[in-house]
Amino acid sequence: MKAKAIITFLFVIFTQLFQAQIDDKFYQPSKTLKPIELKYENFSIPVEKDTITGIFLKPASAKPKATILFFHGAGGNVATYVFMIKPLVEAGFQVAMVDFRGYGKSTGIPTHINVAADGQKFFDTMLNRKEIKNTKILIYGASLGSQISAHLAKNNKDKISGLIIAWRNVFVCRYCGCFCASV
Repeated sequence: MKAKAIITFLFVIFTQLFQAQIDDKFYQPSKTLKPIELKYENFSIPVEKDTITGIFLKPASAKPKATILFFHGAGGNVATYVFMIKPLVEAGFQVAMVDFRGYGKSTGIPTHINVAADGQKFFDTMLNRKEIKNTKILIYGASLGSQISAHLAKNNKDKISGLIIAWRNVFVCRYCGCFCASV
């Protein structure tokens, strides 16, 4: 009986240490923001003891085609992924991009649990903005953000019009139904 307790204790300790090492190696946040060539507005959202931040980009046209909520990958920050959304803003979409805890100007440390919570908090907050309220909502995830996007789409089906998942150079769009590879 004592041996089982010791083995269970060691297993729990090992699991916790292993999980901490995974989070430490998986997330590659950057606090350095590269210049962004588009006009944007900064925003911040309190979450628990931290603050998540991001940028909101509007198209030149008065009425956007839709609103895209963009979730970036495990490396960099919102500035790293502007190249992916620039064509969308130029095509008439408004885009909100978020930095999870520990990324960009956001405070805290990214973990699997709080990154998912940050995604839902960002989603809920953005849906209450007056510029977004009467637009179609598309969720766009790149790399790590694709996991968060898929989770949000599953849990908020009635609030969104589409889901875009990008990995490497392949894009799947559930808004228009296309599946394409960029070259």
